[in-house]
Amino acid sequence: MPFIYDIPERKKPATQELESGEEWILEIGFDFARPSGERIHVPPSGMGSISQMLLAPVWTTDYGSIPRLFQNIFSPTKYGGSYLLHDWLYASEKYPRKVCDWLLLEALQEEGANWFTRNTIYSAVRAGGWAVWRKHDRDTVERLRTYESLNQ
Repeated sequence: MPFIYDIPERKKPATQELESGEEWILEIGFDFARPSGERIHVPPSGMGSISQMLLAPVWTTDYGSIPRLFQNIFSPTKYGGSYLLHDWLYASEKYPRKVCDWLLLEALQEEGANWFTRNTIYSAVRAGGWAVWRKHDRDTVERLRTYESLNQ
């Protein structure tokens, strides 16, 4: 099983939609077990409260960033584990962008996406992902990496 969730019966990530209706938080972290044996941990979003004061999530996801025009062909949530893995890898810059995109392709295959679907999604991410990647700032990336090390 390539995606390892908190309980064996779970088949998809434990997420909660935010009020905006455009973003979700990951409530419980999970692991992606690569065919090579490497395990990549995706930590929870870290949303919580201190003394009844709601804290902002450390990171959020939009699942698959698929334009509405194509959502009847490619579901933005069907391959949730793959999309969340990719969003976390991008946000934390755990690997170079090209490797993050390759891991999305690998995860889509492990999650059962057919050749056409996974290669179309991969090609779209390779073509447009640079716009998201270049918006990153060093402080945010470092904060996410610190958060990850605390949530292994």
